[in-house]
Amino acid sequence: MRIRRPPEFEKNPEIKPRRPVPVIDTVALGIISTQVNDGPGKLFIGGLPKEYNEDQVKNLLQRYGRLKSFHLVKETGETNSRGFGFCEYVDDACAENALSELNGMKIGTRIINLRRT
Repeated sequence: MRIRRPPEFEKNPEIKPRRPVPVIDTVALGIISTQVNDGPGKLFIGGLPKEYNEDQVKNLLQRYGRLKSFHLVKETGETNSRGFGFCEYVDDACAENALSELNGMKIGTRIINLRRT
């Protein structure tokens, strides 16, 4: 079996799909992206205990609202975090609430540092 492009494609490479490609609202589906894009909503969270895993940090952040994206930075080839990450909330009011509540919070011997990037 050979899979090739249709002959019309070679003649006109700008052929458009017959139906529009649907845009999926991942936020509405509850899917949290692992890529946090640069922008005004991007938050840095540092001072995390290195033994915290992604779920623990997500649970901490989700107390203040729904996350749009989240990324916990880890050691190369390791499961432990480097103690910091990035996130973005769906609603900016949630981000403001998290900033006021989490920044300076003490977890064990560590102090959380949450700020806009």
